[in-house]
Amino acid sequence: MKFLLSKLQNTDMTNKPEGLVILQFEVTETGELKDFTIVKTLEPSLDIAALIAVKQMPNWIPASQNGIPVKVRFTLPVRFSKIMANHSKEKRKGKHK
Repeated sequence: MKFLLSKLQNTDMTNKPEGLVILQFEVTETGELKDFTIVKTLEPSLDIAALIAVKQMPNWIPASQNGIPVKVRFTLPVRFSKIMANHSKEKRKGKHK
């Protein structure tokens, strides 16, 4: 999930709640992600940030059944925390060791 962290590390958490946005989407037989749904919201701007980041993900390795690729519905929790946001700010300022 390094990809998601890299996309979300600059999210402004000022005056925003910590917690989870839970997304669902389909992983097709070719690994494409589509049909996104926000299952659990946190705060509108964080919901959108999570959705945009997941939509930017590269294709996944598709699931298979009896060796044949199949589409599946996947549920992904995306956690937002002030610690994550503060850590990325320190990193950008060069304070991280």
